[in-house]
Amino acid sequence: MILFIGVNIHQRYSKNLGYFMVGLSSFLIFGLSEQFLSFLWYAQDVTKIGNIAIYIVIPEVVLGLSAYWMYLHLQDSRITSKIFGIFQVMILYVGNAAFFYFLVEKIIL
Repeated sequence: MILFIGVNIHQRYSKNLGYFMVGLSSFLIFGLSEQFLSFLWYAQDVTKIGNIAIYIVIPEVVLGLSAYWMYLHLQDSRITSKIFGIFQVMILYVGNAAFFYFLVEKIIL
């Protein structure tokens, strides 16, 4: 859904607005999912606002933006390039999640 929003905004308006809307959509979709789907999964032993773990907000936005960037750059590529791109997005997300956990939970708060 996030990629669909970005691609359509990009095609109709501009590339920069597409990236902005992907970031905003990522923030809203992941944030609202964490807030209202706490009966499926919820953060424990971390700082939260409502049901949203503070440390994970930025990595989730970066996940949306990096997946969108990778999609735009690899949509006409070979399958091996797409698999490598998917792996890079995954590693970027996991690295960001770990980095922001330590930054927010252990250093800032």
